Amino acid sequence: MNRGADRQDIFTDDNDRLYFEALLGDTTDRFGIEIHAYCLMGNHFHLLVFCPTEVFSAAIQHLSSTYAMHYNRTYERSGPLFGGRFCSVIVNNDIQLAQVSRYVHRNPLALGPLGALVAYRWSSLGVYVGRRPGFAWLHRESILALYNFTEDTYREFVETAQPSDTTPESVLVPRIPPRCDEIELAVSRAAGIEVTSLHVIKRAVPNHARLLAMLMMTESRSATTKELADRFGLANQTSVRSATRRARVLIASDPAFAQLHKRATTNLDRAA
Repeated sequence: MNRGADRQDIFTDDNDRLYFEALLGDTTDRFGIEIHAYCLMGNHFHLLVFCPTEVFSAAIQHLSSTYAMHYNRTYERSGPLFGGRFCSVIVNNDIQLAQVSRYVHRNPLALGPLGALVAYRWSSLGVYVGRRPGFAWLHRESILALYNFTEDTYREFVETAQPSDTTPESVLVPRIPPRCDEIELAVSRAAGIEVTSLHVIKRAVPNHARLLAMLMMTESRSATTKELADRFGLANQTSVRSATRRARVLIASDPAFAQLHKRATTNLDRAA
């Protein structure tokens, strides 16, 4: 899943959504992934993906960057379209697989009543329940086979209320990771310093706020270690891993650092 930067829309009209669907087909052909469910909302998208090889990150990066270039070119804009790196979670068993597909297909409830779910054009639910033709790249068979779902019983499964519907969304899927600049702002405010101080390197002078920012970016998966090395002017990815290890040790051994971490986390939660 991913969302627009500053929660801005990533789809302006239906032509954008049609292009994104076509790009899903291109991505499955190019990288050999399988799309089992999807939903396109105004400022974010959800995909349920099976990836038999180690190309998942490359595939989603291709999808996101190609779409962003199309969107920027179409609307004569510049800068990042998405708020950061995509967010993903591993589906571990059949129960979770069924529930995540249900979650994806229930996303349009934010826009209309329950009875309108199957009519929502920009999700795969209409295909699952036989309301419209599918795409060659959309695989619905695996999920329908989980509990011998028919088109009617799968619709009932999606539409019928369940106790988990009152459970926080993060139990099924994690929230989209914060952007690196959001983390830097949260840390700098917690430490009472300027954001620019996080990028200052002084030999023999510890910069605990800088270590914390790198740790929080790593743990929230807001950036890769390579991206963090470039962002903080470090020699390589090993330097990033060493910095985050030091930060973890400080959280456990230094009460002042642990309090800094707590304040920064609180700031970040408030911003979300």
